[in-house]
Amino acid sequence: MEVLTQAQFAGPGMALQEIWRQRLEEAERKYEDAATELQSALSQNSGVAEARRHKMAARAEYLRLLRIFSNLVLRGKVPEVDESPQPES
Repeated sequence: MEVLTQAQFAGPGMALQEIWRQRLEEAERKYEDAATELQSALSQNSGVAEARRHKMAARAEYLRLLRIFSNLVLRGKVPEVDESPQPES
């Protein structure tokens, strides 16, 4: 990861922060939706395994994006190209 200088961070770095913040919010929403889906499956006693897989995948993606966002905001580290959002399963 590339470390930004203060001058770089003030310009395009802020736009980059906003992009990753939005990605993080979307991942959090998907995780919450998956948790709700799991609760529903548990109460109906059907589709629990699939709901668990969705929740685990959503949690992993949320934590991945949280790490990227934290590194960007706290350390000024620009995400690598291979850290782009993962395709949905």
